[in-house]
Amino acid sequence: MTSILQRIADRTRVQRQSPANWLGRSSTRCIGIDLDIDIIRVSSLGRSSSHTKHRGKYVWNTYNQIQLPSLVADGPSVGSEKSAANNEIDSPQRLGEWISNVIELLPRSVDSFRNAVSISLPPSWTHYGMVRQSELAAANENCDAMFRGSIFRSDAHTRSWDAGKQTDHVMMASVAKQPTLDLARRIRSLGYEICGIFAQGMALGGAAHSLTTLNPRCVAVLGKDGGTISMLGCDPDAGKPTGLCRQLRGLPPASRSSFSQLMSLEDLQPWLDQTAQDIGATLDYANRLNQVWEDHAVDARPVMIAGDLAPIPGLDVAIASRIQKPVAVWRFASDERPLSTTVPTPASVDATAAVSLSLAHLSASLLRRGSR
Repeated sequence: MTSILQRIADRTRVQRQSPANWLGRSSTRCIGIDLDIDIIRVSSLGRSSSHTKHRGKYVWNTYNQIQLPSLVADGPSVGSEKSAANNEIDSPQRLGEWISNVIELLPRSVDSFRNAVSISLPPSWTHYGMVRQSELAAANENCDAMFRGSIFRSDAHTRSWDAGKQTDHVMMASVAKQPTLDLARRIRSLGYEICGIFAQGMALGGAAHSLTTLNPRCVAVLGKDGGTISMLGCDPDAGKPTGLCRQLRGLPPASRSSFSQLMSLEDLQPWLDQTAQDIGATLDYANRLNQVWEDHAVDARPVMIAGDLAPIPGLDVAIASRIQKPVAVWRFASDERPLSTTVPTPASVDATAAVSLSLAHLSASLLRRGSR
């Protein structure tokens, strides 16, 4: 892997046409690995070969949800919004312990399959920012200094893309370079072929339409430890992503420690009001940039929510009433699901698996492009 987020700027174009035949070959798995502080989610996708109405559609082949050992500590936060994820790893030694736990618990392949994988880091480990194009070099230096002064003890690896069609502002996504390279090297040693390690928002925007059949105005991952809102579109002239990504806050520590998808909406306050306000403000700012929506049809496009909080009963309605926009919970479009997984796969699991499924879709897109 020559760079960490090398493909962010030119590999996230939404694909509408059918993938090439390689995806139907039994020798290749398209995999997404969604890493969080306390859990790993792994999904694989394929294409249906059955002679039914589902022929040629994406099939959710496997899903694994793997609990990681707890790491509880205090530490400095990276990024504009403090997240508990960083507080649970307070030193480079703890970071190394977390990486070792991931490597120890990731599924191994015991056959001759080609395992093409796209990976996302915990959302709080990505720093998003927006600056003018003329300020980008200085912003890169600031990101280097920020990551060197954190538990990561590393320069940043930063990619940028246009924030909108009619603005000189650019979005930035930065991760810690050396720990991410180390993680990639060790995952590759398990037999995975790494397509890339991506900021969470990069996978979500390009996959939502293909995997859910809805065409959302944005995708918001709502996780107990923090999340991401992705409003990425594609500039048809440049063939590159354009739009906004930002972090979303996690639950307060007291709520996080007692988290359950059976929580009531009252249990989610004040997080619910604050998160709805963040989503609404991001939508308003995107409209001011005039970078995505140019007709009234956008009013019917929902805000799509995913992540481990999304299945909480009534959360979609509560957010919709606060932002005055339609809201839909992320749901995989096909009825063909994993037959045997480490967890059941009711509809509520779809939103939790959305990031790993989106990453698997990204693996499929990247492999198809590489075969051209």
